[in-house]
Amino acid sequence: MKKIGLITFTGDLFSFGIRSIEAYLRKLGHEVLTINCTSKEDNYINLLTEFQLRMLAEKCKDVDVIGISLISIHSTNRLKQVYDYLKGNCNSTIVIGGVPVTLNPRMFLEFAELVYSIVFQGLQPTYWSS
Repeated sequence: MKKIGLITFTGDLFSFGIRSIEAYLRKLGHEVLTINCTSKEDNYINLLTEFQLRMLAEKCKDVDVIGISLISIHSTNRLKQVYDYLKGNCNSTIVIGGVPVTLNPRMFLEFAELVYSIVFQGLQPTYWSS
């Protein structure tokens, strides 16, 4: 089984999707670490500090796969910052998902050098490839 790290920028209030994924992965037997990348003074738009990035990379250093969930297009700059930092400091596969990725998969294919984006339209997935 894999060790998987799931990152959200929105805290517990809007993390229904990532919590559902976490529960499903645990049911399959994977070890899952969920990181709410927020603080009382923080919002999901601001960039992270160097200290926050180092702590995030430290928590993710032993995971096989990192999943980053995005709730709003407004947190794209933070996503790019975290993606670039983790890509340079972790050997994990990074997966990006969430509403903005579903609505505009081509943008995220270019921006994050992803190979695939999966968009579900009803029950039929559509696969985009870079």
